[in-house]
Amino acid sequence: MTVSPQQIASLVTGGVAAIALFAVLYSGNQSSNATRSDSTTIQVANAASRNEDTGGRLGALEPEFDMGTIGNKKETEKKLTISNTGTGTLEIKDVRTSCGCTKGYFKDRRKDKMKTTKLKPGESTDLFISVDPFRVPGFESQKTLTLFTSDPENATMSFDVLAKVEPEFEIEPEQLHLGELNKGETAKGQAIIRQLGDSEFEVISVRAGARAAETYTAAITPRPESEWRSPGKQEWNLDISFDSSAQRKGLFRDRIYVESNCKRLRTYGYMINVDVQTFYSVIPEMLHRRDAVESGAASVTSAVVTSDQPITIEGLTCSDAGLIVSVKQVDSPNSAVLDIGVAQDASPGVKNATIEFTVVSAAGDRADHSVRAIVAVKESK
Repeated sequence: MTVSPQQIASLVTGGVAAIALFAVLYSGNQSSNATRSDSTTIQVANAASRNEDTGGRLGALEPEFDMGTIGNKKETEKKLTISNTGTGTLEIKDVRTSCGCTKGYFKDRRKDKMKTTKLKPGESTDLFISVDPFRVPGFESQKTLTLFTSDPENATMSFDVLAKVEPEFEIEPEQLHLGELNKGETAKGQAIIRQLGDSEFEVISVRAGARAAETYTAAITPRPESEWRSPGKQEWNLDISFDSSAQRKGLFRDRIYVESNCKRLRTYGYMINVDVQTFYSVIPEMLHRRDAVESGAASVTSAVVTSDQPITIEGLTCSDAGLIVSVKQVDSPNSAVLDIGVAQDASPGVKNATIEFTVVSAAGDRADHSVRAIVAVKESK
């Protein structure tokens, strides 16, 4: 077969074109592979970098740090180990406590106190914690200490600091419970104040608390030396007399104050409580009309007196003539409603009145009671 010059030229041209196309495709594939290879290398490098430094991590801490029993004459300081368990630097940015009696800090080489520090991976340091007994108003302390850190998982870490202060004296029992009284009954109770330390100690007086008026009295008397538990350490009787006549139903609690020459605790609050029982209840104990009303308005507020037996209300009085108080009997003989209205000639302004009455049961029990009524009267138009 004879091949013409035109056919030879066509074959050569086609071959050159094929070679050029292959070269272009091969070059593009190599470039794509290189790009993928570079991207993979970068990702691996970034992952390695992340594994090398995951940030500082604050080591685990117990929920409580118990200082034990501390002295009563000066601050006590103890140490708690703080560690960095991460692969990066851990920064403690601040140390705060819930009360000034307890402090937390680090120390530099000069022993200066600092609120901040930095820990390298695996490094530990001492957190110093101190408690000042002169700022503890008793014999036990429980305060919260909080660390502010760069740990992304524990930006704040809190725990309680516990301490017992060596007592200069004690009161036995720790609080005086006078038991359960029916309203109108009286009760007496006694506690013993004992010197414990070797420093000079003397009880000067006792001061009744804010709720003492017409309810209870408190007094102290020295105990005979023959009754002291420890020779040379004085004791006093603390006597409480409680009258429940003016008390409402429920738990009565108050703090009385023992004054002494103790340098750390010149005044010590001592808790007393008694559970007052009644054959009735009054709800609410304070009658309050929030919006102002016109003079002459009827039934502006009320209270319900209830019992587990039939009752009647006697001797109903009101300390402000601008309010009118009446008793409404309801379907049940065990209940009565105290209804408050405003007198026609009531002057404008806030009426803050005391309403007094006596609850009498079918069994013959009698109890005096009082409630407050607060009503605002509008200006006349």
